[in-house]
Parts: sequence; structure tokens; C-alpha cells
Amino acid sequence: MTNDDDLRRERAVANARILAQELARREAGGKWNRPLRLAPLVTRSDSGPSRLSRPDRATDHDRPRAAVVAWDLAHNMAARARVLADLLGTFAETDMIGALFDDFGSELWPPLRDRPNEPITFPAHGLTDFLAQAYAVAAATGDYQLLHICKPRFPGLLYGALLQRANNCSILLDIDENEQSFVGDHAPAVEVGTDELEALKRPMDEVGTALGIALGLEAPVRTVSNVALQRHLGGSIIRHARDEHDFEMSDELRAHGRELLGANERDFVILFMGTPRPHQGLDVIVEALGLLDDDFVLHVVGSTGQLGVDTSRARVVSHPLVPFSEVPVWL
Repeated sequence: MTNDDDLRRERAVANARILAQELARREAGGKWNRPLRLAPLVTRSDSGPSRLSRPDRATDHDRPRAAVVAWDLAHNMAARARVLADLLGTFAETDMIGALFDDFGSELWPPLRDRPNEPITFPAHGLTDFLAQAYAVAAATGDYQLLHICKPRFPGLLYGALLQRANNCSILLDIDENEQSFVGDHAPAVEVGTDELEALKRPMDEVGTALGIALGLEAPVRTVSNVALQRHLGGSIIRHARDEHDFEMSDELRAHGRELLGANERDFVILFMGTPRPHQGLDVIVEALGLLDDDFVLHVVGSTGQLGVDTSRARVVSHPLVPFSEVPVWL
């Protein structure tokens, strides 16, 4: 580790301590007295470095305010956060809040960039970096009546706890998949020792994930995405759904979608839309296509690199990620 890394960590820890002390002085009646406006949102430009700001936005003061808290908004886990935010947005002014860990690129996940209200977010290197800025965001955002934490991951639960304390509001936890699959046999545990504390400096890794799972199991109010998770964890089901009003069926839209795919008249299109992962079965589809003729073609919309499947025996076409607003056309 370089001296620069040590200095950066020391500054981050010092910032977190200063912010915590300042917030403690401002606490009154169970809520933080605002404003302590330090780092509520990061915006970027190609011409210069990142800067912290919060955009002006029109709000309806007659509607309640809610926030969906995601542990990271730089990759495809943000899809579930978007679903929850869109659903809450039907009756409440809703923010999406989450960090951008540099492990995942420190850039907002592309399909989120067309959302009318920009997410409230900031770049983070590790836990100390994250903590310092999470304190600031918790102080600079507020008046929420409801928080919905997306996924039982340690950074998101910690972030949500800070916001819940700042707003003295109701809080829910959403679980949309079995996070244990990401950590193998590492058993969830709420208690941590010296080794685990060191590992928590990278909260997205095995120890942080296992800790988040353990804490999530203690959440008194949970929502889940499907029946299998409900049977295992309880909670109310919120399907991983989209607004049906965004989807129309017409010959013109179908023709436009096929044109975007580059499909000819004879092609029978099998469409996968999302971020390809080994567990999602693309290898099975490709193997099946190898038994059919060339009129059958798999289109993968959302590829950010190698698909990880043998495409020598079947027609497979990959396309980059698209904004959520374009999903109906491609489908």
C-alpha cells in the first residue's frame, strides 16, 4: 500500500468522524436539523473532473416523499431499484439514492440515465470513503416518510440506517434474489472480529455480503420479488415488473424493433434483454439453437463484453445496454 493510499484513508476516516460529530450536534427531536450540504450528488462532464451538486427539481409538496436506497447504482442491480422507484413514484415524490463504487466503474448504470429525476449518488472507493459521504448525504437530503432499501447488502443497509435516523421514517427491505449465492459457503454472521473488520474495508466482497444477509434476515418488514423467496423469507411480493402503459402492440413498433435488431424477414428471434450472467442459461439456449436451422437467432441486448458461451454452432448477435425508455421498442 502506498503512502498516498494511507493518507487517503486517514482523511476519509477523519472526514467521517467530523461529519458524525457535526450531525450529532445538530440532532434534535429524533431528526437531523438541516442543512449540512456537503456532497449530495455527483455529476460529471467530459471536460473536467467530477463535481458534487444536487440538481434543481420540481416537487409536488402535497405528495409524500420516499427514497429507494441502493448499495450501488453503477451496475445491473440498479434495475430492481428502478422498479421500486417507479412503483413508489405513482403516489410519492421518489428519489433513488446510492453509491457508485469504483469496482463497478464509478459511472451511473447506462439504463438509468434517461430517468427524469437524476439519482442522488456519489463515487466511493471503499467503506471509509463511502461512510464519509453517506453521512453527508443523510444530512443533506430529508423529509422522507418512507425508505425502501434495495437488497440486503451491507452498504445499502448502513446507508438506509443513516437516512432513517435523519428522517425518523418508516423503512422496508426488498430482497429480489438469493444473495447467498454470491458468497458460497460463507455463513451469514452479525458478529465480526478483527479479520472481518479488515475485510469490510471492501464491503462489496464476501464478508460484507454475508453480514448484509445476516442483518437483512432481522428486518421486520420485507418485500420480495417472487413466490420462492416469499416461501423462504416471508414478506409481501412486489413483482419485478414494468408499467404496462409503456408497452403497445403494433405492426409498426414490431417492424422498428426488428430493424434495430438487424433481423431479416426469415429470422425467428429469441431475445434476451439484460446483463448476461453464467447462471442465466444462455449456454442452454445456444446449445438448443445448435440443433435448429439458421433461421433461429439469439439476440442479447445488454452485453457489456464477452457472453461466455460457445457461439460457433448458432447465430448469436449481441447489442449494448439501452435506456429503460427504449426497452418497449426492442421487446
